[in-house]
Amino acid sequence: MFENDVDQVGGTSNTEAAIEGYNIMAEEIGEEAALENMRKHAARFFLTQMETGLFENPYLDTEESLAAAWSDEAKAYGTELQKQSVVMLKNSENTIHEYDASAEKATLYVPYTYKISGAAWMGYTYSCEPVIDIEKAGEYYNVVTDSIGEPSGTDEEGNAIYVAEDIIRASAEEVAACDYAVVTMRAPYTDGTTDEDGNYLPASMQYAEYTADTAPEKAIANGTEVIEISDGYYGKTTQEVKEDRSYMGNTAPQAANYAELETLQYVDSVVSENCKVIVSMGTGSAAALVWTEVEPLADVIFMHDSDMSSDMYGTDVLLALMTGQTEPSGLLIKQQPASMEAVEAQLEDVPRDVECYVDSDGNTYDFTFGLNWSGVINDERVQTYSVEPLTAPETITVS
Repeated sequence: MFENDVDQVGGTSNTEAAIEGYNIMAEEIGEEAALENMRKHAARFFLTQMETGLFENPYLDTEESLAAAWSDEAKAYGTELQKQSVVMLKNSENTIHEYDASAEKATLYVPYTYKISGAAWMGYTYSCEPVIDIEKAGEYYNVVTDSIGEPSGTDEEGNAIYVAEDIIRASAEEVAACDYAVVTMRAPYTDGTTDEDGNYLPASMQYAEYTADTAPEKAIANGTEVIEISDGYYGKTTQEVKEDRSYMGNTAPQAANYAELETLQYVDSVVSENCKVIVSMGTGSAAALVWTEVEPLADVIFMHDSDMSSDMYGTDVLLALMTGQTEPSGLLIKQQPASMEAVEAQLEDVPRDVECYVDSDGNTYDFTFGLNWSGVINDERVQTYSVEPLTAPETITVS
């Protein structure tokens, strides 16, 4: 990457890999040229950081900057943008509609869910917590919720940790009286891209295990690796060989946050037929997932790029949408695949060619899809952006 003019590698703090990359570059182009290359990258990266005005600016005052960033005006502006960014994917039987201040308080079930936070390289934390803030939900609903007992599990070091079984569920009678239930979730994610034997694993977009039987037999993103081999005479030598990153037939494990799907499944199994289940799905950087495990269990789906249960202002935003105080206006920025097989079948270099998910209301989760209280949004934005994607460059001529 250094040779390809990349100044910064994001998403990693692995200095050993960077040093290894530099050493390989030095072997190929020489120490002097490699140093010159690295100094160029360092200078350009440093310049971009200084040009933001965050450093060495004598006119900046820390207290004033913090006051501006955390002001009521900034909070209100950020909250409004959050509301506009949420996409309502599903609203069966017009469950969510304009707020009626005269209506009696409905009863909302707020379950606890088991959360594993962190990652393998930084460690995990384990908790049992309500899916949204109970006190804030109580401003608009009569709330039925769960509780937790003492942590009954232990980690590898013998420390007490919470496990899913530590959640004490509300009684069947309490849940049966609820008009709504809410479940906040994050898009499925898994740790790592290889198994213990170094085999490449599929990048799954579903909660359950996924075996990539329909993946390409040969990967197109193969790299190179240096292996040690016998030279046949004096010992061993190294040789650079092409790495096979194909994952056809390999299985990705359950998502690390599989317990969130189990919470939704539990809620679906205990609420009455008249109770509407609202799902708030935070996608983060993924912006897409396979909905077959989630959508059939939900009457309403809100999709956004944050975690409404832990985001500082997320619960306020979610409650404003749930209660009909704010009308949803967001549109999908990515197609939502019908299945993992559809993900494997799409072409890597052709935009918006994936088979899209169709929900139980007959709506297709395609690019620019979104609902408001009136139904499918078809405004100026949709007319502008919902056009045939470019599949060939228009600015150059290829002979």
